[in-house]
Amino acid sequence: TFNRWVRHEARARGKLVNVADKPDLCDFYMGAIVTRGPLKVAISTQGKAPMLARRFREMLEQALPDRTEGLLHQMERLRHHLQGSFAEKVARLEALTATLVPSSPSKTNLS
Repeated sequence: TFNRWVRHEARARGKLVNVADKPDLCDFYMGAIVTRGPLKVAISTQGKAPMLARRFREMLEQALPDRTEGLLHQMERLRHHLQGSFAEKVARLEALTATLVPSSPSKTNLS
């Protein structure tokens, strides 16, 4: 097929190939990515179900609050100002993030 020919030619030239909806012809996969400032979450199904990856990305986009970027910057500043041992700092940050981010989000129809 044309896709196999393209892959063969690209490989002969040392190039990587991604053929949409043909995982067996791919050297890499394009993940579904959610970005909120410095936070980046990537989802991949290794080419098996790109539409499902897209749905998960949409769920994450809805689940992450608009203030995520600001929270990340606040936590960064806080980390630099915390005093005490490493264990004490981790415990304090764990307590703070527990109030900001629920540990078990509600399940969806996929559960």
